[in-house]
Amino acid sequence: MTSRQLKNPYGFFAPYIPMPKGRGFTARLVNRVEILKSPVPLYPAYKMAEIISRFSIEIALLCVPEDAAQHTAENLAAAGIRGILNFTPVVLTTPPETAVRNVGLLEELRALSIEISNKVILTDD
Repeated sequence: MTSRQLKNPYGFFAPYIPMPKGRGFTARLVNRVEILKSPVPLYPAYKMAEIISRFSIEIALLCVPEDAAQHTAENLAAAGIRGILNFTPVVLTTPPETAVRNVGLLEELRALSIEISNKVILTDD
């Protein structure tokens, strides 16, 4: 099995990755939270409501694949999230008590690139 075959098309947003056979690995699915090292606590998605409640979290950053955006936003709202910063291209439908701000990442990168280019032109004069 090559590293290309092991790549998960959803990156960090899919909960499980396959582990290769041989070289001390067992053939099973592993939750990424079990193997990622992080200076901050990581929690599996199925504990979202519990963690949001426990820590009184009010704002969420939504950075998931398009096909998971609406469902995830609904889960966040149901768990008590009051505001979502949406980095997906999906127009979300949420309850009236849940505010949504959409971030067009490509537009922001384009604007930043133009600003950097303008600064370079100004400093070259």
